[in-house]
Amino acid sequence: MLLRFFTITLFVLSHFCMAAQETTHYSQVFTRSNQVCYSYYVLKSNKNVKHGEYVSYFRVPGNHYRSIRNNPDSVAHYIWQRGVYVNGKKHGEWVEYRSPGVLQSTGAYDKGKKTGLWLQSRENGEVLEKYDYTTRQRQTPDIRIPVHYPPKARKAGIQGTVKIEYRLQADCSVTETRVIQSVSADCDREAMKNLLKLYGYLKKYGPANGCEAKMDTFVVKFNLE
Repeated sequence: MLLRFFTITLFVLSHFCMAAQETTHYSQVFTRSNQVCYSYYVLKSNKNVKHGEYVSYFRVPGNHYRSIRNNPDSVAHYIWQRGVYVNGKKHGEWVEYRSPGVLQSTGAYDKGKKTGLWLQSRENGEVLEKYDYTTRQRQTPDIRIPVHYPPKARKAGIQGTVKIEYRLQADCSVTETRVIQSVSADCDREAMKNLLKLYGYLKKYGPANGCEAKMDTFVVKFNLE
């Protein structure tokens, strides 16, 4: 019990001392601009060691920065990376965007090493990959494939629901596809493309145990607004 008390006390004191270390703030602006490119802190005792919040930004196009620079929420939309360094190592929650407002990846570090569940944007944002660095297991991703309305069908005012019957294999491949409810040739092709893309993504980014082998029906609705 006494040993446990001293262990906890030592941890608390070391954490307090780490957090209380004096730091110096650094920032840099983009060329020919007043916009901050990145902002971070370093230890006063060693300026090569980052310690504290780190933020980097995408460059705001044109003269738009002048109109938003006094609005923290608007400027935050252009964050590229954000997180915290502790004694030179990434620690805690970090987030990175591939373009303003569009997620690239997010998750947590533990003294420079990724830990827990990480989300990674793939395939132009259509796939949100999930990987647990604690268990070393890939999880079922979130997949959002937009339905592109065929121009000819839209112009002709064609709408309705396409249904495709298919056999799903254990490796997430698709066979024996058959359109059982058609809207138009163009809409049918678009629905088939989305079906094959969906399971192509699951095969590439899905869990290690694959898919459940079965016969199923894929449904895509084409509705004119």
